[in-house]
Amino acid sequence: GLELWVSIIEKAYMKLCGGYDFPGSNSGVDLFSLTGWIPERIFFPEKPDKVRDFETPVERVWERVYSANSYGDCLITMAVSSDITEDKAKQVGLVTGHAYAVLSCIKTSNGTRLLQLKNPWAHQGWKGRYSAKDRTSWKDPRFCAEVGYNPALASEVDDGVFWICWEDVLVYFRNVQLSWNPALFPFRTTVHSFWPKDQGPSDDSFNVGDNPQYILTMSDKALQKKSSIWILLSRHVTKQEQEGMEVQDYLTLHIHRNTREKDRMWYPGGKKCVLRGAYTNNCHVLVRYDVAGPEDKYLSLVLSQYQKSHDLGFTLSCFCTNSFKLGQPMKDQPMSTSISSEWTEPSAGGPIGQEFFRNNPMWSLVVPAEGAFVQTRCSSVKTFAINVLLIEVDSPGKRIHSIDRKPVIDTGDYRHGFVATNAIWVPGGKYTLVASTFHRGQTGRFQIELKSSVKLNPIPIAW
Repeated sequence: GLELWVSIIEKAYMKLCGGYDFPGSNSGVDLFSLTGWIPERIFFPEKPDKVRDFETPVERVWERVYSANSYGDCLITMAVSSDITEDKAKQVGLVTGHAYAVLSCIKTSNGTRLLQLKNPWAHQGWKGRYSAKDRTSWKDPRFCAEVGYNPALASEVDDGVFWICWEDVLVYFRNVQLSWNPALFPFRTTVHSFWPKDQGPSDDSFNVGDNPQYILTMSDKALQKKSSIWILLSRHVTKQEQEGMEVQDYLTLHIHRNTREKDRMWYPGGKKCVLRGAYTNNCHVLVRYDVAGPEDKYLSLVLSQYQKSHDLGFTLSCFCTNSFKLGQPMKDQPMSTSISSEWTEPSAGGPIGQEFFRNNPMWSLVVPAEGAFVQTRCSSVKTFAINVLLIEVDSPGKRIHSIDRKPVIDTGDYRHGFVATNAIWVPGGKYTLVASTFHRGQTGRFQIELKSSVKLNPIPIAW
């Protein structure tokens, strides 16, 4: 009989997308909207010998597609490259930019790799090698029997179903969409949030501390089983995008190892970053990570935009094969004190351990007897590698000539443009705050921001 519900759902989805004249999407986005199955997009490399960060090596793509097809909990589609001209596409029986469903994926005993595809229009199939009209490729009856295909019968029906070899897939198709059954993951959670464009720098290549962040706390069982954790970051689609405006928001997500449940990540990259996502203007970003062991007890999820310029709403969904908890880093301490200063020719004394370190800008800081939590941030020009120390002293206002005791606060290795610490407990007492550059004689302005649980009053120390 007639299936009216299909047309009703199509009309509802078109209305949600802004009408029938909406600019289109891709099969992964559509299937996610209709079914909630997890979308994953895999790009073939344009140059197999130079695979870019958002592309996947050819052999790995085959392995992923073959495995996904065998698994039984994945819907697979492929899109024809938009670089193929319409005339060329028509010549070989394909449609430029069109998505095809993958019905089967096999490797025969003679090593031939084949995919069975279907045009959702239910007509107009492939005309190249291994098509129904290509009797040369199907001349061996044992090969036909192994594949389970009768080209003579298939050529009598134009149903849009055809076989194509892997080598031709690499020529005519640009990407693969995998849509995974979320039921594969018994443990899931979702949060919705908003990222204002003025939250954090537009270029976060030096400082990601103000970017939206979440912390995964993995259960002991998840660590023992070395569980898989998938994170789906979905950008909320704007009305302008629905109306066909080109999307300028490139979004991704990075995973960092953390040592505590509430610490914020401040720096991109580095040894703590175990997975860097690829920036995309697609509305979905899927990041997959396999837990390595106890060192992954706490995993920080750091959102990042390339040259941020707009407000952005998003949804973050986490899927795991074992239990976990999703939280957020500790909020900033309530009291804020800003210091605007500069390294001048006399005061640009250089790094720790050097003779003229004593000339650097310093401040006296008295912490009340009950102690305080203190966060430290310092920013300067990106060409300066900088460091900030807080050192306990015997008397207030004492300048530091050499360091003979461990600093209470140390922003760590000299870093260009920006350094920071999370909240550190500072016992009551007298301290000296020092800001320095890695190279002596670098002159320029800098800003220190102290976030603390009690009000602090740093006083400049004269020479």
